[in-house]
Amino acid sequence: MAAQSTWHAWYRTSQGDALEHVTDQRRAEATRRRGVVLGTGSRGSSPFRFDYDVLLHPSGTIRRADLSASTPTEDTQLTLTADGFGHWFRHGVPVMELTGCLDLTFWCSPQAATWPLARLALDFGASATLPVARVTGPDLELAVQHLVYRSESGDAAGTRCTVARGGQAADDVRLDPDGRLVAWAARWHRV
Repeated sequence: MAAQSTWHAWYRTSQGDALEHVTDQRRAEATRRRGVVLGTGSRGSSPFRFDYDVLLHPSGTIRRADLSASTPTEDTQLTLTADGFGHWFRHGVPVMELTGCLDLTFWCSPQAATWPLARLALDFGASATLPVARVTGPDLELAVQHLVYRSESGDAAGTRCTVARGGQAADDVRLDPDGRLVAWAARWHRV
């Protein structure tokens, strides 16, 4: 039987408009990440609930993502699968616009955007630019986003890196020694 490691964390925005709970189950054959985000949209829009259940291959690439979002007026569900080589499928149908992406992020979660860091294992001072499949919501639309990851420093307390989105200024991101998110700039922090 494979060893299992389970980890729970809550994240909160500095504005108090969203709260995320993450459960991380690591086994030799795969990592399963489940989370729920409760929040409000920008400019005072309706509250939402976003649930994700993501299965990662031991290499760190996404293999399956079951996603759902709820607002007071709408419920949306999406199932994505990937082969780990940049080919994605929505409910079994190829999603050509995501070709080349190995990673997945969500509009309301800082946690998912840190997942590629373990796979990249960047040396300090090194950087990588990745095309990432991005889910926006709560309508669960798909798009490609280019993220630039740069490893800045590390010690016994964890690591610090920066993440920049498509020409925007880089955000400072701190991870604990196990590579789990502690804080994302001044916007998200573990509570």
